[in-house]
Parts: sequence; C-alpha cells; structure tokens
Amino acid sequence: MRDRVVALIESMQADGGPIEVITERVMPDTWDNAVVAFLATPGAFADLSLPEYLNRVVQERLPLLPIVDDIRRFNFRAIPQSFAAIGERNAKGLQPDDGKGVEAAM
Repeated sequence: MRDRVVALIESMQADGGPIEVITERVMPDTWDNAVVAFLATPGAFADLSLPEYLNRVVQERLPLLPIVDDIRRFNFRAIPQSFAAIGERNAKGLQPDDGKGVEAAM
C-alpha cells in the first residue's frame, strides 16, 4: 500500500510543480504547505509510538489525512482507542476510485 500511495502522490502537481513525498516521520512547520498522510494498516496500528506523533500533528493544526486500502471494506470500528485522532478525520481510500478521493483531498 505504501508504494501505491507514494506513487499516486508523486504523480500529482501542486502550484505548478511536483509534490515532494517525505516518508520519514517529521513534524512539518505550521506554515509549510503540507499534509500528513496516515496509512491505516495493521502495521501502523501496531506501532505504539504513532499515536503520540499523530496527536501532535492534530495539536499543531496540521492537515491529517487517513488513507485506507479500500474505503468499502475498512472496519473503522476496529481503530484502536489510542488512535482517536484518526477516527476524527474523514478517511480516503485507494479503492473503489483508484485514489481519486485521495488526490482530491490532497
């Protein structure tokens, strides 16, 4: 899923230029033109350090976009309570629209 999301985002244009994808966990400055994309996968939910990072993203009022593989099949009730920041956001899926919803949200 990660490779598909990175390829999708790298194919987009913003303000006439390409979008830079940073895959390390960094905290953008609040004045940066940035979106923090969270790939909602079992591995991500198993990472116990992620909730603290995501809560800081929310506290800094940065855009946070949860991305799921297939919006029709994702079990939103299974999101761990520690990931409450994700549950408060509208997720987008790579399917059923081949990432068009993700692209529009970016």
